[in-house]
Amino acid sequence: MTSWNQLEEAEYGSAEEYLGIIRRTVVKRWWLIALFVVAASIAALAGSMFVEPVYRVATIIRIQGNVLGSPNDRRGGGMPQEKSLETEALWLKNRPLLEEVMDKTGLAATARAPKERVACMEKLRDSINVGVLSDSLQVTVDWSEPELAAKLANALADSFIERYGAMNREEAQELRLLLEQQVSLVRVKVDEAQRAFSEFVKQHGEIALSRQGQASSDQMTRLETELAQNNIALATASRELELIKKRIGKDGEAFSNLEVGVTAEQITNNRSIQTFKAQVAQLEDRVAALSSLYTEEYPELKNAKAQLARARRQLAQEFAKLISAGPVPVDDTGKLDLLAEFIQVRSEIEGLKTRQSELKVLSDRLEERAKELPDKEAQYFSLLRNKTINDDLYNTLMTRLTEAKIAEDTDTWNVRVIERAYPPYSRLRPKPVNNAAFGGVIGILLGLAVCMLLEYFDDSFKTAEEVERYLRLPVLAVLPKFDVPAIEYGAKKET
Repeated sequence: MTSWNQLEEAEYGSAEEYLGIIRRTVVKRWWLIALFVVAASIAALAGSMFVEPVYRVATIIRIQGNVLGSPNDRRGGGMPQEKSLETEALWLKNRPLLEEVMDKTGLAATARAPKERVACMEKLRDSINVGVLSDSLQVTVDWSEPELAAKLANALADSFIERYGAMNREEAQELRLLLEQQVSLVRVKVDEAQRAFSEFVKQHGEIALSRQGQASSDQMTRLETELAQNNIALATASRELELIKKRIGKDGEAFSNLEVGVTAEQITNNRSIQTFKAQVAQLEDRVAALSSLYTEEYPELKNAKAQLARARRQLAQEFAKLISAGPVPVDDTGKLDLLAEFIQVRSEIEGLKTRQSELKVLSDRLEERAKELPDKEAQYFSLLRNKTINDDLYNTLMTRLTEAKIAEDTDTWNVRVIERAYPPYSRLRPKPVNNAAFGGVIGILLGLAVCMLLEYFDDSFKTAEEVERYLRLPVLAVLPKFDVPAIEYGAKKET
């Protein structure tokens, strides 16, 4: 028996002896290890030749605030708010966009039957990966043909920009219509204020305000102008809130009664909600694709619908957990986005109302001071202030209306491709050299394992020390290993 399977019958050997056994095993059966290395390397290399190659291309889409500002963020002349790119990232995998890309690149022509088209779309969706950067989306596409991979990535970016621009144009059109209504109303007030001021000047002439009156006039003008802009912003936000409630439908009033403790940004940036939304979006596309091919009793379609219902419940539960408002009254995931928008607009309205109250308090104080002026000076002060406020407000609205018209007509939006995809020179996988090297490492490990296994089952003694250790008998002599043909050759030379 060998030194390995007799450890229970004799004292254990040292680590040095174990290493000696391993060295002897490797030297004795090096050819077996080499055979495994060569076989594994050849197998890995051959496998690399038969596996379909995959090429990776990437394009970067930059999304920033437009020079005119986003239509949704210009209600009250405020600064544009940062938009989360998570929703935009989901767009790049939705069904209409993928169908458009397949038609543009000719990929749809390779799928003749509807079932093949669905399979092709699923393959395309799985090959697309979207990474969200600070102000950009990095879109990578893995495909078996380098030229087609670049075409798919570029077509995806172009189609996304077209749809994004169309959405922004619709928003700009809504903003333009609202601003035109406000401009018309303010224009009437401008004419009335101008006529009243002109009549007063004709009757009493210009009145020079005192230093105190001039300071009060300037301060009052600024306050009243801000208050008027605040009122317009409040009216705009209130109108948008009503539109959102109409889009929500029967759950609109229930949304109004929700008391939430989070902001719209916290909802948008929540990772769990974004993950569930992505799952729901994919399942909705899958159900729509299967519904166009099969009846309601088809097992795969029924299974997909069950998964979709479960994902929607999980999303609603996660949403309710986040806002801490009890059950969320929604019957589809689209209403969750509307709820986030509803919360954001309602928060803006509360802020505008608070600012309105503050401005009214300040304005009332200045009005009390203005009453201390002489009657004619106070009347002149009031008419001049009213005229100045309406002129400033009208000019502000006209500027915003011009910007909205430019935004509606322009094709240069706040989204553009800053790095287009090009056919790669090398493939992502497989890499034959790397696979062969990895196969060689696996071959070494397998060869060592087989050699150790053979050594374990080898019951012959290797050294005199093993005989003395395990048989506990003295070794009288050791026959050296010799080469018989060499001895015969020496004997022939002597004769």
